[in-house]
Amino acid sequence: SGLVSQRTSTHLRPASAAATASAAAKTAARYVLAKSASPAETSLAIIATAPRNYGGFGMRGARLNEPVKLRREAERIAHGSSLVCDVLWPERGVALEYDSSQFHGSSLRLSRDSRRRSALAAQGLEIRSITASQLENVFEFQETILHAFRAAGCDFKRLNGKQLDRHMRLRSELRKCV
Repeated sequence: SGLVSQRTSTHLRPASAAATASAAAKTAARYVLAKSASPAETSLAIIATAPRNYGGFGMRGARLNEPVKLRREAERIAHGSSLVCDVLWPERGVALEYDSSQFHGSSLRLSRDSRRRSALAAQGLEIRSITASQLENVFEFQETILHAFRAAGCDFKRLNGKQLDRHMRLRSELRKCV
């Protein structure tokens, strides 16, 4: 679990709101990772990394906005020597890219994003895009990350009944404080 950086803390609601936060929200705050670029990235990382008994998916070891030094083939695709992954599990070889309509809607940006994903795949990463609607939909989000981690050879199980209840509470608390 990471620390709350000054940049990340700007994505959390003011202290007055935090003072009334539930135990679940306070627990979730322990799983906020440094270097988040948006509230959505903060939520995505908490949901993915918090332990299952707190409602997360328990996929520890994530890093936000982590630079990846590219090998020659990936450099040619990316037109550069490194790329930054929104959420990266370097030891597992999995990366999630959050695609918001605000920053990814233009034709030029879509082209750049496609090139980035291709370069990261050439680097050997299992890369998946997550949109706002996928992040909000528990089952779409679960299936997307399940596929990425399984393709990388990781054992990843769907949430069971009790875990799903906790997961829904975690999401509810995140909506209040992120």
